[in-house]
Amino acid sequence: MRIFLSYGHDRNEELVLRIRADLEQRGHDAWFDKKEIKAGDDWRRSITDGLTESDGVLSFLSRHSTRDPGVCLDEISIAVGVKGGNIQTVLVESEHDVSPPQSISHIQWLDMHDWLTQKTAGQDVWEGWYEERFAEILRVVESDRSRRFEGEIRQLEEFLKPTMFEARLARLLEPGFVGRDWLLDAVEKWRTAPKRDSRLLWITGPPGSGKSAFAAHLAHYGRDRVIAVQFCEFDKPEHGDGRRIVRTLAFQIATRLPDYRKLLLTLPEINELDEKNPSELFDYLLARPLQLAIGGGRERYLIVVDALDEANRNGRNEFVDLLARHADALPKWVAFVVTSRPDPGISTALQGFEPLALDTSTDENRDDVRRYLRSHLERFLQDRVDAEKLLDLILERGEALFLYAEHFCREVRDGRLSLDRPAEFPQGLGGIYRQYFQRQFPDAAEYDRKIRPALASVLAANEPLPIQILQDQFGWTHVELWQHLEAFGSLFPVTSITGADVVTPYHKSLADWLADFSRAGSDYGVDVQAGARELTDHCLKVARAADGDVPPYVKRHTASHLLSQERWGDLDDAISLPRLELLKRWTARGEQREGESCLRGTLAHLQRDGDHGQRVGLLSTQLARVLTQLGRHDEARAFLKQALDCATGVTRRSTQAIAWHELGSLDFYAGQYRRAIRCYRRALRLARRASPPDDAEAAANLVGLATIARTRQQNSKAIRFATEAIEHAESGSDVRHNIAARRILAGSLRYQMKLDEAASELNAARMLCVLHDLGFEQAAIELAQAWLTYEANLLEGRDDHANAAERLFVSALEQADQSAHLVSRVEAWLGLAWCCLVRLDAEGAAERLGRITALPEAAKYRELVAGINIARASLDLLRLEYDVAQEHFRAAKAFADTHELHAFAADAGVGLTAALFHQGEDRDARSAEREAVKSARRCGPLKSRLVALGLNRARTTPGAGPY
Repeated sequence: MRIFLSYGHDRNEELVLRIRADLEQRGHDAWFDKKEIKAGDDWRRSITDGLTESDGVLSFLSRHSTRDPGVCLDEISIAVGVKGGNIQTVLVESEHDVSPPQSISHIQWLDMHDWLTQKTAGQDVWEGWYEERFAEILRVVESDRSRRFEGEIRQLEEFLKPTMFEARLARLLEPGFVGRDWLLDAVEKWRTAPKRDSRLLWITGPPGSGKSAFAAHLAHYGRDRVIAVQFCEFDKPEHGDGRRIVRTLAFQIATRLPDYRKLLLTLPEINELDEKNPSELFDYLLARPLQLAIGGGRERYLIVVDALDEANRNGRNEFVDLLARHADALPKWVAFVVTSRPDPGISTALQGFEPLALDTSTDENRDDVRRYLRSHLERFLQDRVDAEKLLDLILERGEALFLYAEHFCREVRDGRLSLDRPAEFPQGLGGIYRQYFQRQFPDAAEYDRKIRPALASVLAANEPLPIQILQDQFGWTHVELWQHLEAFGSLFPVTSITGADVVTPYHKSLADWLADFSRAGSDYGVDVQAGARELTDHCLKVARAADGDVPPYVKRHTASHLLSQERWGDLDDAISLPRLELLKRWTARGEQREGESCLRGTLAHLQRDGDHGQRVGLLSTQLARVLTQLGRHDEARAFLKQALDCATGVTRRSTQAIAWHELGSLDFYAGQYRRAIRCYRRALRLARRASPPDDAEAAANLVGLATIARTRQQNSKAIRFATEAIEHAESGSDVRHNIAARRILAGSLRYQMKLDEAASELNAARMLCVLHDLGFEQAAIELAQAWLTYEANLLEGRDDHANAAERLFVSALEQADQSAHLVSRVEAWLGLAWCCLVRLDAEGAAERLGRITALPEAAKYRELVAGINIARASLDLLRLEYDVAQEHFRAAKAFADTHELHAFAADAGVGLTAALFHQGEDRDARSAEREAVKSARRCGPLKSRLVALGLNRARTTPGAGPY
């Protein structure tokens, strides 16, 4: 395990170093700041990365480490937010001297506070005492609970794909928090009120009133009661996605509440979340599971959502609509605290909830801002008789806004404002911004010519704009780029995101001011719509270029820019540009929602324009593929029929071939094998008759036919189709279908006992995966190699047959993790569980089967579902729970028979025979045995041998099931 060590740099470091060394001796990777942070590193970023990449946290509590403010408290806050329950504490000083934060006050610490006394008592005493305490640390760190937590959180990360907010939280906390005790008291009074009818507290205030700073303070220091937080930022597209917000909140809550986490992991559609709309997700991930969690005796927990008004996208705020409609569906022990401006759309949606106004004119607010000013201007106000008068003037000019106060203090510290010249104090935030622009851009002509167009692009960007895009768009030299960025100054900071330098307005109020000509005036106002058109034109120009890499921003956002501007003709052109890979992204990389909107809009445009039959047919086919992945099969069929009706002209056969192939896949997923075969055969004929012949499409359909034959255990047919698919794939340079065909071919050869030939095909497929860097495919191939090794060693009678296969399953699991191939990850855990089952290791099998949850699009993976069913029934058998095992094996056999999965029907028969035999039901056992042998014969000699071995062991070894 990778364990993050959080400690204060104090006299206890000697003990921490000893524990680190002993953890590493045990094979753990201990993250320790003096070892991990190199000279020149950003230490804050390094610590955050270390925390998020670790499996657990060991926090050493001392006076120094728990001081406030302090780095260790920040580490603990991030650890609780990211690692939830997987944080352990060690007391290294007296509990009377240590003040652990509330967020971990519920965690029982290991007491080592007298370690210095023990160390001075002699080597033998010290070593005996230390070994006893270190054994306790190991017990906790290496416990099944800790490892289970680690695995569950990783699974949920894959399912939910949450957004992380550690960087935003750190930025908001950096200026320091002053006051707001009255607001904290109001929130706490509402939270702890005996009457819990209201599920939402809405804190509203004008721009710059400190709402985000308050939300950050509440989330950071209130982790004992705040179980999730969402910071919305206007320049982050994912922050306006209601689905993404719900998934993020669900992940954070799961890290804090074990019972809720368990409920999430057992949801049957946890892997089909992309198919659900925001309302369905809110109900599925939040409302229903939280209602099912045990509520008795719980205090009221809070979910904090900051800047709700900034979650607006394309004129709609999905998440505020969700809150207005569904907040009351939460249990009474969970409630939302949201902050926003008094935006009309927010006010209308949340009119059923009483707002808590952050009124800047109140004495409480003015006192808070005054305290902030006095604290940050202390050395400038010292010994001034007019200090209070100056503070009154600053409050008046700044409308008692925290953001104004923060800017004002910075300007004074940097020497750009003087308390000796109060007439120059700017009026309001707009005054701050205007004064800033007057100072930074004194040349109006240059601002018009160079700065204003660049700012228009920055404001129009869908996310912080890479500075390389700016440089290329405006043709600046490297020196000119940095001259302009320096001129932008602190209001447009340059930061680094995933290795790219980007620029963005530091606050939404600045973007709003610039975009509003009535406030910024014609001298500084920016036409954002014109900027969007210019930025989009540049993205298209880059995408159309014949050479050079396409910048990530251009790949990610060209289509969305065109969509928002309804430039359907250009969008149709962009879809045709191979460098943007739009169709691949929409159909194979999880961006189906954008793909649906773009394809629907483009199709409507083409149909209005007329005379685009062939193009309509092609795009209808692609839209059908997107809809299929979203689980909307009826809609997909309608568009495929439209594609077939529209397909005309020279490329008619190619378009029709793709459409018939997709129809075949829909029939295959529905279990309609005969209809699927007809569709694949028709598509295959069309691909062969195309001019020139479409080898890649021919390979795809041959793989489809081979898959059906392989599923139905028609191995000779599968071998013939797969062999032909390889030939077409090689001719059409189609590497993926080449690999898929070899995997099917190997599976069929395996069932015919041609194990060496099967191994040869898998080796060839794996070489192709490595050569072309195809991680998804490589994971699947390594799994096939693991199963082949397991069966070959079993047939050879090797005692360690499961151990050899286990090593390969572990390797396949690592590859699946690296490539984020969830289905292969599930199959790898199934293989590892099977190795435990054949070794009669019930505890190991249970732990590994516990890593398996629902499958995405389960209809596509019936063989894997059948395997999981049989493994779980086998675990019941191994526990000698014969009645339960009988029931589960019968259900597994029925599923396998329904879907013509004869190999799995045979395995279910072996397990059922064992359960019946050991209960003394000999007659029924013999009947089940005959059924198992019959199913095995339909699969070929390999399965017959394995079933015979399994039946023989089942009679002699209680708890043993199928091999």
